[in-house]
Amino acid sequence: MTHLPLFVPALPWAVALSLVWRATGHGDGPARLLRLVTAALPDERREWGRALAAELEHVKGRVARRRFALGGLRVAAQPHPSPRRPALVGRVYHAVGGCYGLTVTMVIFHPGVVGEVDVVALLLSVLLLWACVRAAKALPAAPVAGRAGTGAAVTLGLVLLLSPHLGDPAAPEGAFFFLVLGPVVVFALWSAAAAAVGRSFRAGVRAALRGTALGTPLMFLGGILATVTWVETGSRAFFDGEPGLTVEASLAEFLWLLPVVPLLGLPFGVIGARLALIGRMRPRILA
Repeated sequence: MTHLPLFVPALPWAVALSLVWRATGHGDGPARLLRLVTAALPDERREWGRALAAELEHVKGRVARRRFALGGLRVAAQPHPSPRRPALVGRVYHAVGGCYGLTVTMVIFHPGVVGEVDVVALLLSVLLLWACVRAAKALPAAPVAGRAGTGAAVTLGLVLLLSPHLGDPAAPEGAFFFLVLGPVVVFALWSAAAAAVGRSFRAGVRAALRGTALGTPLMFLGGILATVTWVETGSRAFFDGEPGLTVEASLAEFLWLLPVVPLLGLPFGVIGARLALIGRMRPRILA
């Protein structure tokens, strides 16, 4: 299997984090951190975040301000049930449940995959799917971002599912471009659309986060089904086109590809949101 160089996911992440940090405006680190925390809160709790930021103005001393900001971050990170969240949570639950159901089905029809699976890859996949459920519960409701995030996730799943028909299963590069460029292009476009429609950088970032939470399990579903078709049709590995690889080995190899969505899709979603607002010199994360 061909491995991506470390700088490939590291560079867009550095750019995306820089864009988000710059969007918090001026001030020292604690003040900007609380603005970021406030932007991540549901609309009904943003007044609390603003009050926290105002109270920080009366805190003196660099260490004390850092402790106050980190305390606010810790409180904000605690789950607060909201009746407006079930749509995304339900979608992610169904998608993750489908992943486990498909896994059992693949083991039944291709029992040899059990001996091919790397334990580390299996644990990583389970951890990622669990993180998607946790993220779906934590993300506040946002109509524009929610629709865009769902659109990105469904589009990515369909691109992978249809990749044996859109590409050439006998090609020596395999489905590399679908797996790597798919999340990059899909998330950038959908997040840009959310930012443009919502006229807000925050809407684009939220769309990328929602797309990641739902897109990771949908990529699993689409990719696993495409792997079987790809190998049986072209006799080459799904990811890098390696000839002679069995379906079982290709299925086991695909587990290593799940982090592509958070590693590439999420940061390029943030970058796409910023590009959609290119006319604004520095869009605020609270806008």
